[in-house]
Parts: sequence; C-alpha cells; structure tokens
Amino acid sequence: NSGKYYLYAGGSAGSTLRAFELNDDMVSIKKEIDVETPEKFTEGAFIHYHNGMYHFTYSHGRFNKASYSVYYATAETPMGPWKFRGNLMKSDENFKGPGHHSIIRNKKTGKWYIVYHRWEDVEGEGPYQTPGNPRKTAIEEMFYDENGLIKPIKMTAKGVGKVSF
Repeated sequence: NSGKYYLYAGGSAGSTLRAFELNDDMVSIKKEIDVETPEKFTEGAFIHYHNGMYHFTYSHGRFNKASYSVYYATAETPMGPWKFRGNLMKSDENFKGPGHHSIIRNKKTGKWYIVYHRWEDVEGEGPYQTPGNPRKTAIEEMFYDENGLIKPIKMTAKGVGKVSF
C-alpha cells in the first residue's frame, strides 16, 4: 500500500481517468496526480490492493447497451503504468450491461465480492430503457487465480445469497 488516499474519477465525456490525492480529512483534495488512462476505460473507476498488486476495474462502453462491461488492469503502483488484463464481466444471453461496480472483502470469511448493476429480461444490443425495467443491483463472489489475478466473473440469477459481515 502507498499509505496515501486517492480519489479516482473521470470518464464518459472524453474517457480520461483522473486521480487526486486526498488530505488527511479524506474529504478535501490535496492535489491532482498524473495517472495513465488504461485501455478501454470509459467510467466507474474502482481500485483495490490485493496480494502486492493494485487491481483497477472499470466500466467500458455505453451504459444502456449490451457492450457495457467491466474491464480490468493491474499495476505495481496506484497510478500505473497499467497492464491491461481484458474483460472481467460481459453481457450474455440472460443479463446485459454489467457495470458501475465496487469490490468488497468479507474480513470474517476472507471472501471477495463484486457488487454491480445490470439489465435483465432485455434482448438485442440496446439501447435499453429504464421505465418499466430498471437496472438491478447484483452481487457475485469473486476469485483470484494462482497468479493473483481476478478470474472472469459470470453473472448469475442466484448471486451470493445471504452474507453475514
């Protein structure tokens, strides 16, 4: 860990990642930091540190189309340079447009989870409309492979069930 706290933002209009170092109050900004924008970045930046690596996951594509998905990159520092790891979550025959996610760890069990939203019961490439069929929040368990990288995540109708923290 770097011992510093950062806010990551940006995307959509220009798809440029921005990073800010926060003051000790965790609310105000100390300064903007130069950061590399990883391949296929659109928005929804989320970074976590695990097993000696910074794992950067982010949304790509247009929010109301089947191409909306979660991509993944890693780095040795919180500002990159990023090694592109590819698609982590993508649309399938049952669910469309996963994105705008967060990653959490249950300290009791050591299990990792991804919380995200998606469209259900829609067909085609979109654009999907919110009235009558809003995006839904879902949670899936997340796993790392033998190299410490996040394994691709398949969306399910079951999710993770009841979890006690």
